[in-house]
Amino acid sequence: MSLWFKNFSSKIISWLESFYIQAAALTIRVKEHAAIWREALAADRARPKLSPMNRAELAFLPAALEVAETPANPAARIVAMVLAAAFLFTIVWASLGELDIVASATGKIIPSERVKSIQPLETAIIRTIAVKEGQEVKAGDTLVVLEITGAGSDVSRLSADNVTARADVARLSALLQPDPAQALRLPTDLSPELAEMHRSLLSAALAEHKAKLAGLSAELAKRQAELTTNRTDLKRLSNVEGKIADETTRRQELATKGYGSQIDRLKVEKELAENQGQQQVLRARTAEAEAAILALQSQVNQAREEFRKDVTTKLSEARSKAASTEQDLAKAADRQKVQTLTAPVDGVVQQIEVHTIGGVVTPAQKLMTLVPKGAVLEVEAKLPNKDIGFVEEGQEAEIKIDAFPFTRYGTLPARVENVSLDAIKDEKEQDKEYTFPSHVLLLARPRRRASPGPSGRI
Repeated sequence: MSLWFKNFSSKIISWLESFYIQAAALTIRVKEHAAIWREALAADRARPKLSPMNRAELAFLPAALEVAETPANPAARIVAMVLAAAFLFTIVWASLGELDIVASATGKIIPSERVKSIQPLETAIIRTIAVKEGQEVKAGDTLVVLEITGAGSDVSRLSADNVTARADVARLSALLQPDPAQALRLPTDLSPELAEMHRSLLSAALAEHKAKLAGLSAELAKRQAELTTNRTDLKRLSNVEGKIADETTRRQELATKGYGSQIDRLKVEKELAENQGQQQVLRARTAEAEAAILALQSQVNQAREEFRKDVTTKLSEARSKAASTEQDLAKAADRQKVQTLTAPVDGVVQQIEVHTIGGVVTPAQKLMTLVPKGAVLEVEAKLPNKDIGFVEEGQEAEIKIDAFPFTRYGTLPARVENVSLDAIKDEKEQDKEYTFPSHVLLLARPRRRASPGPSGRI
């Protein structure tokens, strides 16, 4: 590494020495030439100046001296200087000047807000065409009146279904309250007949539920009475059993001593056995009554829960139906509204496609177009693929409208608003070349009337 550095350093030093020697020699030569030029200039200045001869004086000189002393024609010098200046200007302009690249494209004048197409939503029958070609309209003005079959009947049917569903919701919600009759709040738009019907349904549901609870309550009261009776009898027999047992013990003692009768003792024992048997029966009946009471209480609670569950389920279904019918009603109302097609913006009616009253139109069929009024005009052009590299957004442009020859009416100033980043192939064109859609905004309106539609060249 050190050897390479030494070689490199020596080469640099030798090159610098050579450069210094050449620079010194060049400096000496320049100084010598400068000294010679100064001496020549001083000698020329020291030489006496003679006034130039005129043409008459030159005519008496010999031919050779006349030619030598006669000044050259300045025209040749001027021409040479002009040619040199022109050549120099050409070189400078070629080095510094720029050539404009002109890209051209064809297009169509459109409003910036786009032409509005008037289309129906559904199949319908034309009842009225309220406008004519070229008529100016305001936003909201009626254009075409259509008749959609069944739209009115759907609104009426769904409105009735919605009212009924809301009435069901009110009635079922009231059934869950402590006082259903007071809590009932029926819709105000419900007819009196339907309101009375829902009140009757509320009363019937309450009566049925109360009747079921009353039946279970009566059976429960009966079982509770049986339980009370059995317990009373069981207590009475238990008290009697103690007395009979004492009497049986005394008679047995007397019989053992030979004082009592065996028959009397057996009778007492029989009474004791019957008493104990009756107690067993009463205990079984008491247990049965207690089980029945528990079952009836469970049935009462179950009846209340089933009633509440059934009402809650029906209430949920009624609410779902009310929401569903409300949405369907809104859709039907929208369908009824679209029977009248109105102008979305202020503009001029163009290209009316339908003229027959009673004719049938299909969904999305273009009935007419509406050209927005006062919208800024722009040109929708198709820029050739070969020129896309020279066109940028914001560049200035000029529009030549085909309907107005530019040699007479001139061009319109414009500005490139948008250039698509993707090329498309127009299948309608014969060459089917790729083009880039672009929009050029007109900066000034023409003096003559120019509406959207005419073609032009950018």
